[in-house]
Formats: sequence, C-alpha cells, structure tokens
Amino acid sequence: MSSDEHELWWSPLWGRRKRFAWVDITNVEVVKKNERANAPDIVRITRRVHGVCVLPVLIGLPGSRRDPDVEAKAVDLATAWRTATEAATK
Repeated sequence: MSSDEHELWWSPLWGRRKRFAWVDITNVEVVKKNERANAPDIVRITRRVHGVCVLPVLIGLPGSRRDPDVEAKAVDLATAWRTATEAATK
C-alpha cells in the first residue's frame, strides 16, 4: 500500500494494481472487521462512485504474517487523504 499527493495504490497478490485518486475518495477510516472482541481492524475507504472498498490489510491480528508497519501506514494514509482533499478544496 502506497500513496502520493494524487492517489493511493497497492498491488494484490493476484491481479492488476489498484489505484484510487484522492479526489474520488470521500472517507478513510480504520474500523473493526466484525463484531468479535478480538477481531482485527481494517482500513475502509468510501469512494464517490463505487462505494466502500476494504484494503487488503489486517491491523492488530496477533500471529498474522503482515507488514509490521501497517498501523503507521494506515494513519499515514488517513493523513494523506485529509491533506489531499483539504488542498483540493482551497
């Protein structure tokens, strides 16, 4: 999962690289995957046209094989989205 001032992108294990322009994103949030108390958090993105998309990352899942910096990347992602959308509205 990576981003710049214009867009967010990631490459799934199978398939083509996914790209979302910041201007097409209306919300970025970290939420629980489900109602269980020990459920991991996920990054959920809401887009103007295509609705909700869940990024392929799990946050706080003990024993999972995942990027150890994913929590920091999720915070950076939300910050980048806010910065990009605030700059676009000025």
